[in-house]
Amino acid sequence: MKSIIYIMLCIAFFGVSNYQIKANDDVDSIFLNDQIDLEEYIENMFCELEDDDIVYQVNHGGYLFSTSVDSNQLKEDFLNLNKDAKLTKMTVKQAKEKTKYELIDDYLCGRIELTKNSDISIIQKETR
Repeated sequence: MKSIIYIMLCIAFFGVSNYQIKANDDVDSIFLNDQIDLEEYIENMFCELEDDDIVYQVNHGGYLFSTSVDSNQLKEDFLNLNKDAKLTKMTVKQAKEKTKYELIDDYLCGRIELTKNSDISIIQKETR
């Protein structure tokens, strides 16, 4: 079985040598479509992982994770190649929540449109 490192960076892309990088077409097409489904986008982004798995947010951008390399080794290897990178460790569940808030912020600012079945109930809870 091939070892695959999944790197999803929303803002910046860092070169990673000695790893195969796989892009998820569903995730990459977020800004190409008129509307996105919030829950579907988030599930596609972390489709290979469980909620208690570890990911690293890179420079307040996308997420670095692996399904085949220990998270501590992944962090060490990445920082050896990218000395100025800042990594924030979190669980997939935390990353999903953070991503949801960021996408809702983008929606409220008019940068993206969401489908009608996207769950934005956290907006109503926070504005009460």
